[in-house]
Amino acid sequence: MNESKRQINAWTSVAPSLILTLIFGVYPIFWALKYMFYDYQGFGEPLFIGLDNFERLFRDKEFWQSVVNTFIYAGGKLLITLPLSFVLAVVLNRALKGRQLLRDYFFSQGRLEGMKKVDVFNKFIFAGDDLDKELQDLNTRYNAALEKAKAAGDTDIAAQPDFSAVSLQGSLADK
Repeated sequence: MNESKRQINAWTSVAPSLILTLIFGVYPIFWALKYMFYDYQGFGEPLFIGLDNFERLFRDKEFWQSVVNTFIYAGGKLLITLPLSFVLAVVLNRALKGRQLLRDYFFSQGRLEGMKKVDVFNKFIFAGDDLDKELQDLNTRYNAALEKAKAAGDTDIAAQPDFSAVSLQGSLADK
């Protein structure tokens, strides 16, 4: 695939996210930056008032209460997520049966050698490689890693070659 076609494929993939980010992320920020110095009710002509909005904001008790609530929330989240992360790290480093498969699940590393699924996707999108061939290679390497883990006694799960995700369609919605 020539370079210009690769560039077109890359920009075609990135363009929707870039456009939506500009419309719903960047534009509102600049809109807010402009109107923070104005008295504007959403209609009519905006009236420039300089720093009066900030003066009113810093005197508002509800604003300061919301700042305190934000710090409480952020601190509480840290107090919960950091210890849970530490516990998870300790559990994943203990001698557990199937520990390596848990590590593979959480870190997407481990026994699979070669390209990971993200690399396969990127190679397909940006280089236009044969996706079926790459997925077959990924599947072959995964099954080899599973057999290696079973031989080492790390797991007793078995691959289901006849499994089809299509058979699950609608089954979860019925419950």
